[in-house]
Amino acid sequence: MKNLFIVLSTVIMSVVLVGCQEDDSTATDTDTNVNQDQAEVESPPLPTEDDASNVDSGEQAENDSSSADTGEQATSNPLKETTYATEQEAIDAMGEIQSFDETNLDLGHGIKAWEEGAAGHDYITWKEGNWTIQIDYPNDPEYALPGYEKGQDVAKAMVDYLEKNYLPAPDKVGVIRVTGFNQHPETSIQWQVGKTLKQLYVKTDDPLEALEIAVNSN
Repeated sequence: MKNLFIVLSTVIMSVVLVGCQEDDSTATDTDTNVNQDQAEVESPPLPTEDDASNVDSGEQAENDSSSADTGEQATSNPLKETTYATEQEAIDAMGEIQSFDETNLDLGHGIKAWEEGAAGHDYITWKEGNWTIQIDYPNDPEYALPGYEKGQDVAKAMVDYLEKNYLPAPDKVGVIRVTGFNQHPETSIQWQVGKTLKQLYVKTDDPLEALEIAVNSN
């Protein structure tokens, strides 16, 4: 009888120990699964090379588009228009326009000009219709525009061009001013239409390029 009791006790203890081991194993597996689930939730997906390439391409395309828009805006139309309260205000906004009573230079095509020099400058002025054209040119060819040794060369080239190409007609006054120093060349063209002043400022070594823009604005 005593031996039977010992055997039964041994069997019961074995069953209890096996059950505890299974519970521990189940708990361990559960904890492992929970940790894996948390890791899957908390760890963000790593970016791929394709994702990085797409981002770079998008940024580059946006930058290129912005640069293109800026360049187009800067070069699309150099002609500016300003409207004033009266016609006279539009005329006055052009500044002082040189006048002359005598001529001493033949530019061809029946055009006569007034030329005078002062302090290294050669000034040439003439009229074509309602337009007054003024040239400020260096006496020293070292500072002259490429292809034009003298101010007379520029003046005659402009007269030749305007013989075949027509500027827009000002209502009353228009003025063209050429600065012919190669370090800071510029041609400005201004003309009044009613109360509106139209203006072009072109930094170019060749004044004929500025004339062409004005002619094409007709």
